[in-house]
Amino acid sequence: MTEYEMGELLNNSFDTLWETSQMYFTLVSAYLVVAYLVGEKLTRTQCRIITVLYLFWVAGVIQTQLFSGIGALRLAGIIAETGTVLIGRYGDGLAMKIGIYSFSIVMICGVLASLYFMWTVRHSKTE
Repeated sequence: MTEYEMGELLNNSFDTLWETSQMYFTLVSAYLVVAYLVGEKLTRTQCRIITVLYLFWVAGVIQTQLFSGIGALRLAGIIAETGTVLIGRYGDGLAMKIGIYSFSIVMICGVLASLYFMWTVRHSKTE
């Protein structure tokens, strides 16, 4: 594989990371908007359906984010072993690992926070 092809694969991995982070933000934002606007009006069954669909979809996005990040790390390691100049553009492996794993943790915390938000909207005491 040529240096250009390896760089292109790495760029595609980073594009996937960017796209999944956008999908995550869209899903969480939509869930929060639904919770805020109609959360109190939803029946228990409707809320469960929305929440289960949301959890399955966002879990897939987080999994894709994590696995794409791990794949990018492996590819960056292969590129670094070949001694090409491409890897200098992406920094060292430790910084990438910390970024990928910490962002996955932040995404999971965001899901938990959105579930808590829906719960507080549904269980608010109206005066």
